[in-house]
Amino acid sequence: MIEKVAWSNIVDIFLGYSVQLHSMAFAIMAVCLVFGFKQVNNKPSGAWNVALMLCLFSFTLRVLLVDSSPKLAHVFNSVEYLTPVFFMICVRVNFDDDFVFSWVEKCAVLVVGSLAFLFAIREFIGTSEVMYTFQMRSQFVLDGLAVLWAYWCVIRTWAVDLDPYRRTARVYFVTGCGPVVAVVLTLYFISVDQGLPFGHGVDMFVSGAIVVLGLMAIAFFTDVKRGLFGRVRKVTPEVNVSLDTTPQEAVNVLSDMGPVENVEVMGSSDTTEKASQKQAFLDTLELVMNGQGRFQEMGITLASLAKYTAIPEYRLRGVINQDLGYRNFNAYVNHYRVAYARELLEDKECSKSILDISMDCGYKSLSTFNKAFKDITSLTPSEYRKKRVLG
Repeated sequence: MIEKVAWSNIVDIFLGYSVQLHSMAFAIMAVCLVFGFKQVNNKPSGAWNVALMLCLFSFTLRVLLVDSSPKLAHVFNSVEYLTPVFFMICVRVNFDDDFVFSWVEKCAVLVVGSLAFLFAIREFIGTSEVMYTFQMRSQFVLDGLAVLWAYWCVIRTWAVDLDPYRRTARVYFVTGCGPVVAVVLTLYFISVDQGLPFGHGVDMFVSGAIVVLGLMAIAFFTDVKRGLFGRVRKVTPEVNVSLDTTPQEAVNVLSDMGPVENVEVMGSSDTTEKASQKQAFLDTLELVMNGQGRFQEMGITLASLAKYTAIPEYRLRGVINQDLGYRNFNAYVNHYRVAYARELLEDKECSKSILDISMDCGYKSLSTFNKAFKDITSLTPSEYRKKRVLG
């Protein structure tokens, strides 16, 4: 009996801080929205990220207004129901460089949006309990499918991702963020469908997650980090050295700026050796891809390319990403494939069809070839051929 009372007191104390926690989540989401609106035009994912933030902001308003203004809180609750769908789209657009807003996702947004609208007007026009139950269950099923689809897309595009920071973010998402969202959805469904009294505790859990993730997002927006899970940027003071400066002279310049501890002088031989190794990797990569025509191989992967070049996969990933500037392996392969396709399309003596050319370049389908070609040249293969022939 004593243990039961003690546990009840702990729960009461925990719930007693709900207003403070919800208020903190509200303030952090407001700051995130300010930064988010500034980023809308800077990157393709900006608008979708802001849409997700607005949904989370609606959640914070709902939990703060639920006692003082229930009807207004109900409206914000309907906006909040769009969160899983926008979560799915944000995950796709941030992790998938080849993101296309498919008709399936458009239908999902339309259906969930319609259900959210019906939920919003229910408070004012009223509906039967049967209709309400059907609506809520349909909503949670669609939300669950949206989260599962986002989870699958993160895993599916993992192998072709070359950006080390984004790959780290995938680990955090798969092991942390994704499961948390799934648990929250499940608890919400059980509490609403079965009428169990732990919905308030779930709200506090969500507010706590918003506080943690919101602070990380603010750190990202204020450029403290390269990304949510990137490395902290180091501010390097301006140093007056030139190409003729010897390693020891560079150390002396740094020592004039302050104490220098454990400075390791890298000789020119070490630098030359690393540069030679990097150039050897690039030459080998070019020989295998262009000289041997490995880009024409259907289904070529980073692992198979590492085998052909005898370069460790992690080193190969770094070379393509950091030295050649590609964030996605498919984009790197498409560079060679589209270049080869352009040669064939520009050849007036080449009588091959567009489909045959796409197969020669290593594409499994004509639609994939058309998309990759247009992404690089802004023209479809047929338009490109006509323009070259007429020109």
